[in-house]
Amino acid sequence: MILPLLNSLLDPIMAGLILAALLWPKQKVSGPDCLIIAFLAAGCGLGIISLIYFIWLAAAWPFSLFILSEIAILAALGWLIYHAYKNKKLPQYVGFDTDILPKTKIDMFAAAALIVMICASVVFYVHYSFRMPHGEWDAWAIWNMRARFLFREGSIFKSTFSPALFWSHPDYPLLLPASIVRFWNYIGKETQLVPAVMSAVFTFSTAGLVFSSLFKLRGMREALLGAIVLLGTQVFMMTGASQYADVPLSYFILATLVLFCLHDRLEIPARGFLILSGVMAGLAGWTKNEGLLFLMLVVFVRFVTVAIFNGRKKALVELLIFSSGALPVLAVIIYFKLRFAPPNDLFSQGPAAIMVKLTDLSIYYPILKVVWGRLLGFGAPILGVIPLLAAYLSLAGVRVEKKDLPMVAVWLGVSGMMLLLYIGVYAISPYNAAWLISTSIDRLISQLWPSTVFMVFLIIRNDAS
Repeated sequence: MILPLLNSLLDPIMAGLILAALLWPKQKVSGPDCLIIAFLAAGCGLGIISLIYFIWLAAAWPFSLFILSEIAILAALGWLIYHAYKNKKLPQYVGFDTDILPKTKIDMFAAAALIVMICASVVFYVHYSFRMPHGEWDAWAIWNMRARFLFREGSIFKSTFSPALFWSHPDYPLLLPASIVRFWNYIGKETQLVPAVMSAVFTFSTAGLVFSSLFKLRGMREALLGAIVLLGTQVFMMTGASQYADVPLSYFILATLVLFCLHDRLEIPARGFLILSGVMAGLAGWTKNEGLLFLMLVVFVRFVTVAIFNGRKKALVELLIFSSGALPVLAVIIYFKLRFAPPNDLFSQGPAAIMVKLTDLSIYYPILKVVWGRLLGFGAPILGVIPLLAAYLSLAGVRVEKKDLPMVAVWLGVSGMMLLLYIGVYAISPYNAAWLISTSIDRLISQLWPSTVFMVFLIIRNDAS
């Protein structure tokens, strides 16, 4: 148990120090910057290690060699940190800016409310995990089941992706299963504690990233309110506690957009934000098929948006830098899809049947009606948090910084297109549309919810902030 514990701590810590050197080279960093680094490191470290572990599985090498490779990676990261320290390239910590700590009664009340919300969320998460130790349906029927196949078969794991298991989506990427199996191999046995803790890391890191990024870009009040809204969203927290991959996906979507915002807003002459945003977008694709959709859309929408606001030359340069982070991850995904994954069940009908459904307009009205109803009721049993947040935004007003305009356009474009494409998937699905929508729509909205909360509190008017 000591070895996996040490690795689970060392990977994010070392990743965090590398992130600090990459994102803030020779810069002074404050408390909010350190929080951003910590919450980015948590998911990034797990994602990158899962890629490396999948390559080891695919190569059919023994686990002992993987252990040696991890030790070598940690040694290399340590050398890079020492080299950066020796050459004075690491950022200088300057502490929290006391001017943005809660001082007014409203901010102090919000801070107290957030502490209560965090405690309640932890209690809920622990209680739910004890009550459902294997998670809900998708957890034990897809992600944890695939992890068991990989763990029990070792390097001979092709049956994990058998078309006979089409109902378990064997073409889904392996960020979660590979991460789980890595820890199981260190421990030497299967335990449900690993997927439960991993889901908790992604769930609370997502809330932490919303808080820390808003803390940096807007101030304490918006950070407190954003974190409260996210932790108070019942569906999002249940999705995380259910050990679904939708919350890890929402984390990588949020991280990509936050890094774009930091790049646009901060006057730091570094490419680190764009490189890391490419890595995060690639890891979104390594989490779920919907993440691949996000990767394609964010590349297209971001390029077009930057070209409109800042010119095509800058957009092309930015695209090349972004791609340097995304392409290595994408290469592993393509290898997985071509070498192991069976065809996706949605496209098993053939192009002719798909085109008939896509052009049948009568299919869309009942789908749109249900989706609209779920949007209005998302997160609460009576009136959902989306209408409440929209009402609050309309009453408080909007204030968009000039540097934030490209990212607001990217968020609107990507979120809108993803919702439209989800509706298209419902239309062409070979399964009963009513059943498919009822079992998936809340999870699909959850994928976009943290980034929506972040963007709303980024642009909301608050003269006190």
